[in-house]
Amino acid sequence: EEPCEACIEHPNTVLGPEFYRQVEWVPGVHFDGDEWVFDPLFDQADDAEAQRRCDWVARALVANVVREYADLDYINVGRIISPISGHPDKHGRRDVFLMEFKRLSVDREILKVVRFHKWGIREHLNEGLELLEAIMRSQEYADYIFNRRLGCRQLGMNLPDQVTLRHIPDEYRGSNRRFVGSPIWANYSERDFIPGMATNRIPDGKYSEKQYALQFAALFGHAAAINLIVGRVRAGTADEPAEVIFDQGDELVIHDQEGEPSSLLVCDHSHSFGDYKSPLGVHLRDYARAVNHRAHLVPDPIAFAEEFLLAFRRAFRSTQEKYRRVIRAFDNLFLPQVPDHKGNFADRWQHVLRRLNSTSSDRLADQLRSHLVPLGGNP
Repeated sequence: EEPCEACIEHPNTVLGPEFYRQVEWVPGVHFDGDEWVFDPLFDQADDAEAQRRCDWVARALVANVVREYADLDYINVGRIISPISGHPDKHGRRDVFLMEFKRLSVDREILKVVRFHKWGIREHLNEGLELLEAIMRSQEYADYIFNRRLGCRQLGMNLPDQVTLRHIPDEYRGSNRRFVGSPIWANYSERDFIPGMATNRIPDGKYSEKQYALQFAALFGHAAAINLIVGRVRAGTADEPAEVIFDQGDELVIHDQEGEPSSLLVCDHSHSFGDYKSPLGVHLRDYARAVNHRAHLVPDPIAFAEEFLLAFRRAFRSTQEKYRRVIRAFDNLFLPQVPDHKGNFADRWQHVLRRLNSTSSDRLADQLRSHLVPLGGNP
């Protein structure tokens, strides 16, 4: 029996080039009236390749969509084979899926991005925790993720309009033998797919257009300032130093009908509030590097760097002034959670606000200038 046509459709018309050969489309489901019909591959229990492709996590994702919508035509699910961004994490869960589905009442397909949470019940059980403690830790982490998102938005980071917390049922099959076979849940975040171009994937030739380069520099400088404020840094280890996460695939440039940059959106804010204590100046060299390595591509490197620096200074000062106008609104945003001085989100939030308030925007911009090669700085 041939696989259902609807189950193998590829929504490649909206996916960017960074997804080329990075998505494995797994068997999906189509609908015959009120009956939902899984791809026949799910019935080939003796076929090892068929079973490898029949991702049971994907099947659970499909079930969630079916429970939510009553007028579905088909659902396709794709597994991201390797990280699209340039900062893959080595620890915890990092499963990412694309989910395309068509509603009969809507003209266009709906494309979603599903990202499983790094630390869930399974991961905490693998650390040797009791089941109840693992469940509590998993929910605390989910709260942390959404508090972090709110904090980023409050400080001016341009994020997707909506992110939804969902979960699928699972069965524990890890290293904690006492709980093997126990029913558990896996949390994930779901958002709309955003058609844009990652900053680190923009073709070199685009920067040769003066207007494009300057508009990009303005958006890039603004995003850099907010990224710096929220301390988007991957923590260091004994083997690896701390790393600023910027210009690695999470910042998407949205283009207008003429192909010019109109906005910049951060599709993944992970590692924000990662460094919430260091003086902001210690990371400026990393932000300057994002300008320096593009300098040879633009027609006027000095104008490009100046536009970046101007936007950076304006964004930082604007955010600082906004905080100072409504200090109590910022300070009390995460009440009644109490800072624990051990790094819970309320603690990180207070540190980041104090750092923002005490930093001179002019001095910070001068420090950044000192690292911008087109402006005579040292890389």
